[in-house]
Amino acid sequence: MGEKIYDVFISYRRDGGSDTAKHLRDLLVRDGYSVCFDIDTLREGRFDEALLRRVDECTDFILVVDKRCFNRTVDGSCKPEDDWLRTELARALHMRKNVVPVLLAGAVFPGNLPDDIKEVKWHSGPTHSQEYFDQFYEKLKEYLHSRPSHTPRWVSWLKRHLSAIIILLLLVALGIVLMKGGMLPFLKTVTPFDTVAQLAEDGDTVPEALLHQMSAQEQPVIQTAFPVEQKQEEPVQKSSASVSVRQEKGNLLFTVNGVEFKMVKVEGGTFWMGATKNEDEDALADESPRHKVTLSDYYICETEVTQGLWKVVMGYDVEDFKGNNYPAYNVSYSDVQKFIMELRTISGRWFRLPTEAEWEYAALGGRKSKGYRFSGSNNLNEVAWCGNCDDIQRVKRKKGNELGIYDMSGNVEEWCSDWYGEYNENSVVNPKGPEKGYHDCVVVRGGSIMSDPEEDFRIKSRAYTSPSQRGSFLGFRLVMEMEQ
Repeated sequence: MGEKIYDVFISYRRDGGSDTAKHLRDLLVRDGYSVCFDIDTLREGRFDEALLRRVDECTDFILVVDKRCFNRTVDGSCKPEDDWLRTELARALHMRKNVVPVLLAGAVFPGNLPDDIKEVKWHSGPTHSQEYFDQFYEKLKEYLHSRPSHTPRWVSWLKRHLSAIIILLLLVALGIVLMKGGMLPFLKTVTPFDTVAQLAEDGDTVPEALLHQMSAQEQPVIQTAFPVEQKQEEPVQKSSASVSVRQEKGNLLFTVNGVEFKMVKVEGGTFWMGATKNEDEDALADESPRHKVTLSDYYICETEVTQGLWKVVMGYDVEDFKGNNYPAYNVSYSDVQKFIMELRTISGRWFRLPTEAEWEYAALGGRKSKGYRFSGSNNLNEVAWCGNCDDIQRVKRKKGNELGIYDMSGNVEEWCSDWYGEYNENSVVNPKGPEKGYHDCVVVRGGSIMSDPEEDFRIKSRAYTSPSQRGSFLGFRLVMEMEQ
């Protein structure tokens, strides 16, 4: 992955939204944001590759929508390969950028947007107002995840390469001094990790898995600064919770207050993770290089965690409750960790999110894999909801894969435990992912009903998003290690 060059990418139609786009560009640059604005600045190399690279590198994607913005897209008068706004938007949605639509006067999203961009209708942005433009502009900045820098670009570039080392050394030194001086509470305001800060700012505990992904020098500082969840050998069950478990053909069937869920046994083994263009023409660069991965035995949930299970564990419904057998979604990484800690406490079992490798191996069918493109079949309609529905579906209504696991292609995208980063060609055993994520993002897998079915529903396809994201089509499933 390249280093981020631009904070904000502005996409617009030249014959409709260019004036507003230029105005926003000028104001954002004035306020210290680095902005990719005009295709005229792409003068070297291949235009299409440079354009998509800039979308990949940005943090925020502002879409200026005028009332004729999508006319040529939906009426077919503009071929997809010539529709650059559609290309930019589809890429931003696929890469899980922070898409912020700005609808100008009279603009609405048509109901028949193509599948690769129709998810934009679920993204929110500020209401544009020419009369109260200053208020609109200040509101727009509140939607941005990036933060302005008032330093020259070469200074920002240098800081990106040096800041991690400098901050780490300073915090380790400060931690040692303060630990000796008995001033530990002061550390509660000091951390270089935005993700950890987000998880802990309201007194939340830092997941142990997240702690293990930090270096040996960083761990004692974080442990001192924030409460870290502690693994209990014998978690105490809540008196209000009724939990039972029984074996069923090698699998484990749990019942929590009347709600059942099955943990399917996955026999460990060695497989090739990732894909190349030679194997799959839809393979993207982040799926290479293919590399050999060896995993131990583990259990994985037969379905995505349902809204019914969420309710009996957490004591409240997820947002937009649809029914007990629908996947729990609209949940952030932090929300999921709270659920997992609660379930551990009431069940006495050490549940967690799957690693990216565990997710892919299970989706492939483990040792029973038949090498399908999608999880359970080469016929997408057999195993996934795609193009024939406009909303989340109940779990386990399509065909399962070789292991009897359902909905790993489509329905809702699923959180993994890994930070998102590049693959390398080295063989690995039980990998946990990189120590830090590209743009501080976490891996999500499987695609959702709003994704491109042929590309994103593939087992090998990867995506990522911010841990704070509560996507309309983002859920999760559980993993549990084999008991020793």
